[in-house]
Amino acid sequence: MNLPLRRSLARLLLAASLVVSPAAVLAAQPGAKTAARKKASAPVQVKGTRVTLKPPEGFTEATRFNGFEQEASGASLMVTEYPGPYAVAVQGFTAENMAKQDMKVLSRKPAKVGRRTGLLLHLRKTGPKGTFLKSVLVLGDASNTVVLNASWPEDAPKALGKALESALRSARWEPSAEPAPGLVLFTLKETPGLKEAQRLQNAIAYTPDGAPPKAPEVAPFFIVLPSLTTASVGEDLEAFNLERLRQPPGGEEVTVESSAPLTVGDLKGHEAVGRAKHPTTGKEFALYQAVLVDVDRYFLLQGFTPLAERATYLEHFQRITRGFQPTASTP
Repeated sequence: MNLPLRRSLARLLLAASLVVSPAAVLAAQPGAKTAARKKASAPVQVKGTRVTLKPPEGFTEATRFNGFEQEASGASLMVTEYPGPYAVAVQGFTAENMAKQDMKVLSRKPAKVGRRTGLLLHLRKTGPKGTFLKSVLVLGDASNTVVLNASWPEDAPKALGKALESALRSARWEPSAEPAPGLVLFTLKETPGLKEAQRLQNAIAYTPDGAPPKAPEVAPFFIVLPSLTTASVGEDLEAFNLERLRQPPGGEEVTVESSAPLTVGDLKGHEAVGRAKHPTTGKEFALYQAVLVDVDRYFLLQGFTPLAERATYLEHFQRITRGFQPTASTP
């Protein structure tokens, strides 16, 4: 994957790793599989990651993010693993950056976890659902970063916060291990001209040859990015989609060429087409983006293609989008 693209996706995953809300926990399906409801008495590997940990008693595997949840309290423990150097990632955990996400840093210090030294933060987040406390553990190496985000209501018993932090400290990350299978949050009826190429947590990239994506002015690729909640979408889907379209991985100087409402099955949404110029090479490429809103989350479907293949792949991108279907099932 080219560096600008990887950095852009890493920033997206980093932001997502801190915003799991009580709504995402309380919206879990009551009919989830029995296997996901069993209490873990030993370390388990978190779905979609190379992290093992001991979940707190009373927590079950989440069905909408990689980690564990306690529906009764709205507490959660989410694990996000993404490409990008640890040394760079921890620079983003500043009081200023946390404030942009309505979080106050209560403490920030190094933490020894197993054989690794990471960064441990304690945060307070106030929002429409009330005030929540967070313990965030950041681990990684020169190539990858792992963020473990424990969240619980401020007025919950102190024992709940202690149990969650104990779970964080039980975490062991093995970068050479195979990731556990991730959650299945959507299906695509067809992917004409494209094959599954790479998974970044619950996001999936598709390319013509099944290899990791190249620069968008070099070869086409398509990415489906599930969100955790619909909190940041708002009522104006067009405004939301166009704002995101103007933030393409590795692109700048975006020109929007067409924009229209979209309905796929029961999902309302919006799609747009544009073009952008790569900041390094100066070469232009075409962009496609759709946002589809489910009950308590949204999906971004993004397509990128060289201008020479624009007509063919824009048609492919639209066909893929119209065959999209969300699912709350797990593998």
